[in-house]
This record gives sequence, C-alpha cells and structure tokens, in this order.
Amino acid sequence: MKSNSVLLLFHVKLLLLFLLPIALFSQHSTTTIVEVKPLPPTSTNNAEINSFLGSYRELDNASPQVKEWYYWTNYSRLHPKAFWDSIIVPILKVYPNLNTRFAASLKIDLYQAQSLSPIKPNVKLLRTSQAHAIDLARNSPGRLSHNSTNGDAFEKRIFSAGIQKCAAENLSLGPFNTVFALMLLYIDEGLPDVGHRRNLLSPYYAELGVGVAKTRGNAVVVVQDFACDQSR
Repeated sequence: MKSNSVLLLFHVKLLLLFLLPIALFSQHSTTTIVEVKPLPPTSTNNAEINSFLGSYRELDNASPQVKEWYYWTNYSRLHPKAFWDSIIVPILKVYPNLNTRFAASLKIDLYQAQSLSPIKPNVKLLRTSQAHAIDLARNSPGRLSHNSTNGDAFEKRIFSAGIQKCAAENLSLGPFNTVFALMLLYIDEGLPDVGHRRNLLSPYYAELGVGVAKTRGNAVVVVQDFACDQSR
C-alpha cells in the first residue's frame, strides 16, 4: 500500500540586538513534502546531556516532546559529527530523496562545526514559545507565521517576554517525530541561506525555549525561540 504524503512547513526568523550597530531582521520559509515511513529507532541516553538538562527545574513540568527537543538540539550542537553519522545518515537511507545538495552541505557544516556549549532552558522563552505554538495550532491550523494571530510581531512577543538581547525563532509544522523534524530544520531543503541551520549551530545562542502543540488535524507545531545569554 502506498504511503501517505504529508506537507511540512518551516519558517525562520532572526533578530539581532546589541551584537551589531544596527538590528537585522530576516524571515524565510521553506516547504518539504515527504511520505510517511517507519524511522530508525533513536535513544535519549547521553548521560552528559541528561545531567545538564536535569539540573534545570524549568523543565520539571515540560512535556516529553519538549524535553526531546531540548535533548536532541543539545545533542546536535555538542556532537555535530556524531549527529550526522548516527542519526541523519540512517534516516537518509529511509528517505533517499532528501539526500540532496542541501544534505551534502549539512554534512560539511556538521563535520566542520565545533562542539558548542549546552544551550539551557529559559523560562521566559519556554512560556512565549509554548504560547505561540498553541496560538498557531488552535487559530492558524496549516499555516505558520512568526506573528501571533492577534497581529503581534515576533519582536513584540520577544520583548514582552523580557528578552533584551539577540533572539531568533525556528518554526515547523508536521506530523513527524522530534528527530525527523529537527533533521529537516537542519537540512533546510530549498532555503539558500539555511537560516534554521544557522540558528541551531550559532555559538551566540545560549538559551532556548521550545513550544509544542497539536492542531485539530494532528499536525504538530513546534516553536524554537533562541536567545543570547540574558545574564550578561
């Protein structure tokens, strides 16, 4: 029986403050259509990452999906080469159509990337990312935007949350598991500036909020809000 095809949407937003003399704003989006297939099993058993995340009470009440996003985002930043070899390569064998020039450039980037410091939970970013995920899932099903459905722009949401320095946002919409969705953000198929990948591998970002919410059609909206160290 032929597998169902599904549409996955991705948006990226960048806001830099105080790193440069002026603020830079950019917004890009891409779409990927894939078939639903069984994926290779993965395990969240890295003791270093689990110990790091376990030290943050901010995640005590987080959903399993949110915790997975924190785990795999940190795994990919701490161990970029292993992320390619042990996670992405097996998935590309299941989805050879995703093994494009964007995947090839990702391999180069991950092999050349330095191990980054763990990115920590920020309760302000957790709240605003979860609120935005719920807003999009309930009030804008099937469409992604960095603006709230009441018209508030990304910049206003970030400032209202109390974030005063550089920030960025990745959005995704699809029915797939965390690892697969994260891989698609990294590949950034069809997005020349690979903005999602740049956010994920940026050494500037030290804090992260993740929001996850289901639409009425059981698609999953994921919001990743990044920020520089707000304590400096």
